[in-house]
Order: sequence, then C-alpha cells, then structure tokens
Amino acid sequence: MPSPPTIIAIPLDARPVCYQLPQQLAHMAGVTLVMPPPNVLGHLKQPANINALYDWANTAYTQHPHAQWIVSLDTLVYGGLIPSRLGDEPKADLRQRWQQWLTWFKAHRICPHGIASVLRIPAYNNATEEPEYWATYGEQLHQLSIALHRDGMVDGRAINAIPTDVWQHFLATRARNMALHQDVIEALQQGQLASVVWGEDDTGPYGLNRLEAEQLETLLQRLELTTVGRRQTGADEVASTLLTRLLLSHTQCSPRIAVEYTYPQTAHHTAKFDGISFAQLAQQHIAACGATQTNTVCDADLVLLLHTPPPPTHSDTFTHGDWCEPNAANTYANPAALQQALKDALVYQKPLVIADVAAANGGDPALLAIINELTTIKDVYGYAGWNTPGNSVGSALALGVCRWWGHYNPQTFAQALLTRFIDDGLYQPHYRQTLPANNPYDGATAAALTQTMADSIHTWQRWCGLSETTVSLSFPCQRRFEIAVTID
Repeated sequence: MPSPPTIIAIPLDARPVCYQLPQQLAHMAGVTLVMPPPNVLGHLKQPANINALYDWANTAYTQHPHAQWIVSLDTLVYGGLIPSRLGDEPKADLRQRWQQWLTWFKAHRICPHGIASVLRIPAYNNATEEPEYWATYGEQLHQLSIALHRDGMVDGRAINAIPTDVWQHFLATRARNMALHQDVIEALQQGQLASVVWGEDDTGPYGLNRLEAEQLETLLQRLELTTVGRRQTGADEVASTLLTRLLLSHTQCSPRIAVEYTYPQTAHHTAKFDGISFAQLAQQHIAACGATQTNTVCDADLVLLLHTPPPPTHSDTFTHGDWCEPNAANTYANPAALQQALKDALVYQKPLVIADVAAANGGDPALLAIINELTTIKDVYGYAGWNTPGNSVGSALALGVCRWWGHYNPQTFAQALLTRFIDDGLYQPHYRQTLPANNPYDGATAAALTQTMADSIHTWQRWCGLSETTVSLSFPCQRRFEIAVTID
C-alpha cells in the first residue's frame, strides 16, 4: 500500500472542529498535514492576516514542494468563513485578491482542492457571526429569503419593514459572493483548481442560499464539471471529508458503507440546518469521504448508524430538535428502543460509525449511555454529534473511514474519539446549558468546567483506554458555543 500523502491545508478558521479534527485525522492515518498557525487565521469577525498567510504559504511550499493542497477559498479571499458574511470589502478588491492567489498557485505549479461556502441566512436575531443589522432584522430577512425562493414573490410590506440600506447591503453581499463563485468555476474550468466543494452552511429546503446553490450546480452541469465540482450541506466538516477523500484516492482503496437507523421511520424526514433528509445526508457524506454506499450489510466494511429523531405521535408534526433551544428535551428517545437498535447493529459484527443527529447542536445523552454500556472501542470506529446534522455525519464518517484505513495510529484515534465524546456527547447537550451566557469564558471558567465534568470525562477516558491521560478544556473563541479539548 502506498505511503499516505503530504497535505498542506488552509482551513475555514481555527475553531477546533475545523482545525483540530483534521489534525487528528491526519496524525491517525499517517498523513503529513501542514496548516497555518491559528493566530494567522484570525478569530470570529477578525479576518486572517492575508500577508502573513502568503509568507506562511511560501514557507510551506519550500518545505513540501510536492504536497497536495486543500484551501478554503473563504479564507484566501475574505479572511475566513465569518468575514465572508460581513460584506465590508468591495467586490473588485476581493476579485483582485483571488486573482493574486491564482497567480501564486500557477507560479508554484500548485493545483489545489478548494472549499467554498454559500452564504448562509440564519433564522434568528443575533449578530455574533453576521452583519450588525442581523441583531434586529435577521429573522425577517430569513423569512423573506424563504418566500422569494418558494413563492417567487413577497408582500411589499415585508420588504418595506426592513430599512433600505439593510436590504440593499443584504442583496449586494450575496451578489458579490455569487460573482466570486463564478470566478471559482472559471478557474475550475481552466484547470487551475483540482476540485471544489461548495458547502451549504446552515441551510434549509428554501431560501436564497439554497437557490444560489442550485444555480451553481446547474452551471457545473452545463459546463460538465460535476466530477470536480460538487455541493455538500455543511461547512465545518468539509476539510475533514476532503482530507479523507484524498487519502483514499492516494491509496486506491475505498470502504463500502451500509446505513442503519435507530428510527427508520424518520430516515426521510428533513434535517434541521441541512434542508434534506437524513438518508440524503448519509448518501452525500459517504460520497464526500470517497467511500461507496451499499444496501447490503453483509457486503459492507462499515455500518453507519444514524441516530435519527424518534417519530412524532399521531397528533404531532415532525420537529427536529436543537440543543440550543428549549425544546431539545422533546427529542429524547426511548432508551429501550435505542438499546435494541444498537444491539441490532452489533449483530452484524461490523465496525460502527455512529452519527448522532437526533437533535442539532449536541448528542443524545441516552444514546451516549447505551454506547458506553453495550460497546467497546473495538466496535466503534467513529462518533459525532456536533453542530448541524451534516457536520455530525461528515465528521463521524471521516473519523470512521480514517480508522478503517489499515495504517492508523491507535493512540491518536482514541484521542480523537474521546474528543468527540467529551465535546459533542457531554458538553454540547448538557454542560453547556449550565453555563450562564454572560460568563467571561476565560481560563478560570475553563478550569472550573474541567473540574465539574471530571467524573463524566473519566468515564469516557476509561472506555477509550486513556485513563492515564490528562484532559483539559478551554474556550478558544471566548464564548459558550464551542470548547477545545486537550488530551496529554
């Protein structure tokens, strides 16, 4: 089997799921992965230092001239995923920056794999990751966006309720981003990019963002570029699934993956933040990792177990829960049913990749308890229950496929799996909810949280065979939404 590749990657940003998870996957699979220092990549609305990024890229190329490249086009052009949403820079300046990067790649004979993001339109009034007017008009803009796509028109009074400058900025930012996507497709057509994945970040069945993604896909089809350009719901997991895909293509091996569900009745229900069904999510992310889906478990190398939401009662309509909202508890599954579903999956004696999508923004504590009770680390090749369902499925599959690949590092795999159990399974659905929103989220808060979670963390350290390690938590973004898990 060939040696794993060397990959130079410029990620979306330095958040742990975008930065740490690819590092863990690469180390686990023996891939040499080179990434910029976190401080070069910027922080939330603070963009990356583009000049420092050029300097780093020159050094990385000099040290690894034959490496493959994975680059976030949002980082190269805007300075990161969140800066891409703000609309602060003129389109001409951004297009010039893109051409400068293309010139640099051409001069160094680099044909990178790109990651691009369709601008999201979140359904809430919060400007933490959006333009400042989102704090007041975010929900209205979201509803207008849905109506324009679904119905082709809106009541003029709804638009008039939004200040003219806000509406104009909203539309201009989207037009600017779509123009840049056109430039990316042109570069792809000219062979200046090896491939591009367009991530649909926090999307739904309808919205201007979904319409834009469909338009991009139509253009790719007309130009016969669908083998090198594709859509994928999500954003945070795209670098991990692309890294996994490159690993498999380099080594010319690919696992066959069968899909099972804890609740098959909801497999074709729509996943929150993705706008497609759970079954479509599985199919999409299996392909994104470079694996193939099989309908026969007997022929499979891995079983992807999706923990989907329980079906609604006869009197209820389906609602996909969210641990960031009060109704998340309504998604709790019946522990006996979960236990039976996991036992049924274990009967096949195939390695399990478990994607917990019963609710968004965290895993189901009932499932976590049953995983601990019924399985060992030999049974489970991957687990995730992170942010959006697409993030969770993609992250779990990337971890599972890299573990399946023969030459893996058991210690790093155990650490990566433990990280997901602590972050997705423990912190997101439970301990995060206990922290007040106005905490300073500094070292003292992190140390207190580490102590509070110590017993729960140690349970999973034992399960992963890492009882002798030391786990510490931190808040790299100085906010409650995400933590970083360090294992020494």
